[in-house]
Amino acid sequence: MPGYEDDPRIVRDRSDEGVPGWCAGGPREAMAFAEIRAEAREIARAAWDLWRELSRSHPPAEPRRVVWDSPWPTPEEYRAGRQAEQESRAAFEGRPLVIAYREGVAALLEAHRGYHLGGFLHEGAAAETVGLTGREEFAAAVSAGTPWHRHVLTLDGWWYGEDEPAVHGDCDGPDACVHRPPLPWLRGATRTRYLEELPGDTLLVKLRCHVRPGFGPPPRRWLASP
Repeated sequence: MPGYEDDPRIVRDRSDEGVPGWCAGGPREAMAFAEIRAEAREIARAAWDLWRELSRSHPPAEPRRVVWDSPWPTPEEYRAGRQAEQESRAAFEGRPLVIAYREGVAALLEAHRGYHLGGFLHEGAAAETVGLTGREEFAAAVSAGTPWHRHVLTLDGWWYGEDEPAVHGDCDGPDACVHRPPLPWLRGATRTRYLEELPGDTLLVKLRCHVRPGFGPPPRRWLASP
């Protein structure tokens, strides 16, 4: 937030030098949670308006057919279900209205400050639901988890990943962890709320680290430290 530019607790690296509002870490009180969320709501409203505007000049896009993907009794049914799910998604995303909408949302995001405003916005502002909800309802749902953090290591040593169960710092993985996590599965708005409610002097550090070598680019992760 403005006023913290020269705070000695701000952590910087070469990737954010000279970029206003960006750093690799700092006190929680310096992070503009409310401002980021407000900006996400405004962009979500603009995305909702964009869908309505584009709907007047493009063929209508029928809702995507959702194929229930779990459980399937046999491997053959699983493969068939996954194939049907992929075909359904490809058919939806190939519709002219959806293509134009995703391009428009990308332009909206390119013009904003650069914060990661959330999965739904970066994935095309929930193209599958934007035509099914009201403007304010859509804006609230899309912005609820902003700013978005896929991975969080809590102060008491619990690792909350994107899709896997929480793991205690003393354990090697979900299968070997015998501890009971103190918090529910931190996801979306819950994960953001955990960070936002930490004491103001808690140091948040965003790391880029290799966890599984050879499995794609290294993810960014938030580390909360006292």
